[in-house]
Amino acid sequence: MHIIEVGKPYPLSCPGPGKDFALIKTLEGGSFELLMYLNKPSFNERLAAKNGEFTYAVFIDKYIPFFCVEFEHFSFDASLNFHKVSVDQMQSWLSEDANAVTLILIDSSDNTVKAIRLIGVEPAAMKELKHACSEQIGWYIGAAHVDRAITEITSKYTTDDMLVHAFRYQIK
Repeated sequence: MHIIEVGKPYPLSCPGPGKDFALIKTLEGGSFELLMYLNKPSFNERLAAKNGEFTYAVFIDKYIPFFCVEFEHFSFDASLNFHKVSVDQMQSWLSEDANAVTLILIDSSDNTVKAIRLIGVEPAAMKELKHACSEQIGWYIGAAHVDRAITEITSKYTTDDMLVHAFRYQIK
């Protein structure tokens, strides 16, 4: 468990300094963190991440779930490769009914946390995400196999495409 504070460095190193991207960090207890990295996020981007309206969706292709978010000025999609999660985490995450997701905006230029927000994901969306993860385990041979499929999917669909093809939920 890490202490995460706005204005302080995120406790894990940034995997893509200076780039804009998102990734999912799974947690124990059925929930996850969505790490949203922006290179020098503007005041409006920080404000939007902290308390602005946005849309989210769960897009699934070939048993690979993508959690997509769309704010007024930026959007992200983050895939979940369940083969990179320990067996204990898998079992714990799949068995819990939690639907709280923490969004963390991080400046990718210096790894500083700029905003933190806790949201409640619709239970149906979380169930869909977890179902895809459980099916992914039997469908793919390992993490590298999933990574190749993720590359194929992201070359076919942009975040905007994913949002169009998935049921969207609004957070106000």
